[in-house]
Amino acid sequence: SNVAVKLKSEWKNIYRRLTAYCLEQDGKVSLADFKKVTSKSEVFLSTEDIRNLTRVFSCDGGAIDFEALSRTLGLTSNKTASIYH
Repeated sequence: SNVAVKLKSEWKNIYRRLTAYCLEQDGKVSLADFKKVTSKSEVFLSTEDIRNLTRVFSCDGGAIDFEALSRTLGLTSNKTASIYH
């Protein structure tokens, strides 16, 4: 998908930053933190990209499950293998 292409180039850095925001260590961050991290990494997601990600990867309280996103979009490599599982 277009979103996967946008995220893939910077995923290692995005993933590292997301884990820093993930205080519960459950692979989930707030939508606000997710947007903050992607924009800091110079990955600009459109409103539609965000809407699609939220529809598929949001969970309780609107948090984004970045672990599931990483697996589903095929972004996880050996270098970014989950630190939670």
